[in-house]
Amino acid sequence: MKKIVITLLKFAVSFAILGYLFHENRDTFDQLLDQPKEWNQLALAWLLVMLIAVGTFSRWYFLVRALRLQFSMRDALRLGFLGFLFNFLSLGIAGGDLIRIVFLAREQKGKRTEAIATVVLDRLLGLYAMMLVATVAFLSVNLYQLSVRDPELLAAVQLIGQVAVILTAAGTIALCIAFWPGMAASKSWDSLARIPLVGNTLQRLVTTVRTYQKNPGTLLLAIFMSVGVHVIFCVAIYLIARGLLGDSPSLSTHFVIVPIANAANAVPLPGGLGAFEAALTAVYNAVSAEGALEGQGLIVAVSYRLITLTVAVVGVFYWIAGRRQVAELLKEAQAEHSS
Repeated sequence: MKKIVITLLKFAVSFAILGYLFHENRDTFDQLLDQPKEWNQLALAWLLVMLIAVGTFSRWYFLVRALRLQFSMRDALRLGFLGFLFNFLSLGIAGGDLIRIVFLAREQKGKRTEAIATVVLDRLLGLYAMMLVATVAFLSVNLYQLSVRDPELLAAVQLIGQVAVILTAAGTIALCIAFWPGMAASKSWDSLARIPLVGNTLQRLVTTVRTYQKNPGTLLLAIFMSVGVHVIFCVAIYLIARGLLGDSPSLSTHFVIVPIANAANAVPLPGGLGAFEAALTAVYNAVSAEGALEGQGLIVAVSYRLITLTVAVVGVFYWIAGRRQVAELLKEAQAEHSS
């Protein structure tokens, strides 16, 4: 019951943020209705979002197969789309990550640690690639050359970009150290489990490193795929902006601002709902020229949410096709989430 109450509170925060954003930009949507739309660009954006989903699920598939677990691409797509769907319907149940862990652990008896390792590393590599794309773009684009509406807000984006560079450098160093031959083999790392609050998480990270240290090729492939996914994501957001708004920041600018806004999805709200919309609204306001339509970021963020919702509907077909198995899987995930 406590976790359900916490989940309800998170949804309340998300809807409060969205309510505020819609209230502040209520005139923007009226203006949007009068503008011509580039439907071909919006259709291409939809295809790219679908490609992002398939690419993300495929990355997890390679991480699982690297551990010599019996697992098919069909399973990866099925679980990926189901997880994607339940990330939208996470009220009172676990999200997609736990569903994937429960499935692997059930199918591969005695391999729960490996199942957790695949999901943890999948998330970490996605986060690292996001920071890497933001860093390369940030170092390549001079944002201060832009004609902007709010220089102070642009300065904040500039600061966040500098933080992204630092995080990317730290992540690169951490990866090099972690996967240096023999580095994670020392038993002294096991003492991390005794650290209050974060001990279990740190221990999982060490276990993940140990698990994949013998598979550097798979790790490089996963990083490459992760970078590709985030590059495509930036292009998809740019196409949505062009299709709806016509006049929008350049593609190179999107490579800087989109990863920064996407980082808001890590906020502990259901699917980052509200946080992503607020972040994208802020970064668009920071880099948009004077006279540009206010609230561009909110329009683009809401449109992206709608597109991802249509992509997640694929999970409904997997749900219908395997109703009994999915029901059992959800029951196990719910029990584990509540424990």
